[in-house]
Amino acid sequence: MDIVISGGTGLIGKAITGIHSNTYYVVTRGSSREDGNVNLVNWNDLEKIKHCDVVINLAGYNIGSKRWNHKIKEEIIKSRIESTRRMVEYIVALESKPEVFLSGSAIGYYGYGEDTTFNENSPPGTGFLAELANAWEDEALKASRYTRTVILRTSNVLSGNGGFLSRIMNTRSRRVYYFGKGVQPVSWIHIQDYVSAVMFLIENRSITGPVNMASPSPVSFADLSHALARERGYREMRIPEFVGRMLLGSEMYRELMSGQRVIPKRLMDSGFTFRYPDLESAVKNL
Repeated sequence: MDIVISGGTGLIGKAITGIHSNTYYVVTRGSSREDGNVNLVNWNDLEKIKHCDVVINLAGYNIGSKRWNHKIKEEIIKSRIESTRRMVEYIVALESKPEVFLSGSAIGYYGYGEDTTFNENSPPGTGFLAELANAWEDEALKASRYTRTVILRTSNVLSGNGGFLSRIMNTRSRRVYYFGKGVQPVSWIHIQDYVSAVMFLIENRSITGPVNMASPSPVSFADLSHALARERGYREMRIPEFVGRMLLGSEMYRELMSGQRVIPKRLMDSGFTFRYPDLESAVKNL
């Protein structure tokens, strides 16, 4: 398959382009160049790609990289909406449309709630991340007039190469952290299952709309910390809520640390098989 992918240099994008049986066109701000089956394409050269089978849109400013302020929040929004708009415009302009458009989103769509279990039929929540995800998805769904469109509502991706785990583990001090009482739910997915699910969604032409990219076994923040500490031989460190709010600011702490309990109903109903459905098997294979 010929796959055009934005955000292809990030954690998930690199894992997807690691499947060598496909040819990739990774849209980037850098210069265009060929590198085996992975071709880097500057955004300004995107229209030069006249054919592709699949378009994947993962581009967006990292929401956890800096403490939020008005400028950072604007960049978080702008980076997602504008890149999605560009990808939709690219699809519209293609004479021969791709078979499917997979566009990133996040489980922040549901807001947050310790006592609620969300699936793809759950309504959107409130707060910055819910509003962001809603706008992001609305932009992507404009492509549905032209091709099958799937929304990847992404949970916390577990990988030994960075991402979410790099923010809660310190390899130098050999510590793993959790915030507050640790009771907040954490929905997660192993990076290998994420990539397998993407390929599953490409191949299953009956699936459209939102899909929760999460394992069927959400856990508490403390349970995640316990499992990582046991497997790595790390010490655990609880960060009190008031310290977390001081570090991140009240809004960012509430939005990122309140958590969601999300179930991948559409993947399970469609017959997808998770290689790492439970936390124990996942942390042993990072």
